[in-house]
Amino acid sequence: MEERRIDFSNSRELVLKGILNIGAADARRPWVVISHGMLSDKFSRKHSALAEALQTRGFNVFRFDFSGQGESQGRPDHITFSDEVDDLHCALDVCIRFGARSFILCGSSMGSAVSAIVGAQRSDVAALALMATLPDSLLIWKGMSEKQQKAWRESAYLEHDGGRISFAIVEDAGRFDVARDLLSFPGPLLAVHGGRDELIPLKLVADLLKRRSAETRLEVLEEADHRFSDDADREKLLELICRFIENAAELS
Repeated sequence: MEERRIDFSNSRELVLKGILNIGAADARRPWVVISHGMLSDKFSRKHSALAEALQTRGFNVFRFDFSGQGESQGRPDHITFSDEVDDLHCALDVCIRFGARSFILCGSSMGSAVSAIVGAQRSDVAALALMATLPDSLLIWKGMSEKQQKAWRESAYLEHDGGRISFAIVEDAGRFDVARDLLSFPGPLLAVHGGRDELIPLKLVADLLKRRSAETRLEVLEEADHRFSDDADREKLLELICRFIENAAELS
């Protein structure tokens, strides 16, 4: 199966690194674009396996590193929603230059929120397939005590999951209403969530998605954690997403 490396620039003239798994002969079929989570990258086991699985089912799949992550240029400690939204728009635009006509966005954690924001802004996004859905850009901040918030603000950085996150993400996050975008997105949406997700409460996601009027599926893998670390859980996750994307492609 063919795989192509693609470099492209975001609006800030940073070079981002992507990989295109080529599996579609029909140009009318939506392309799948995968957005990784905070402090992750395009080479995560989950995203690599998903790209290969969709490729074998006849999809073109593009995955890339957000600015400052993986192989892409930028500051790894300065992640913001605004920058990632811009990165994803630029990724879709480069796919259009390679022949894409429409998209199914697949995002994980912070990447799910970015996918929802961009999906609500564009008419060429046919469906959303989300993993460990983040429904609130300020969720980390809201989950902190006043003492923890003060420490982050005063030090300017938070040590998180083996990396550092600038306070700029909090200052920027208020610009976005992810819940509104998840509710307003007009196409079909799949959310796969772990019953033991230690970072994003399942109830928060379930209560929000009940309010969507468009086609919505919430699949819960009861034993799965935030990253779907277990091999069996990851296999179930990939099968659910692949089936959803195949059905959504038929309807688009």
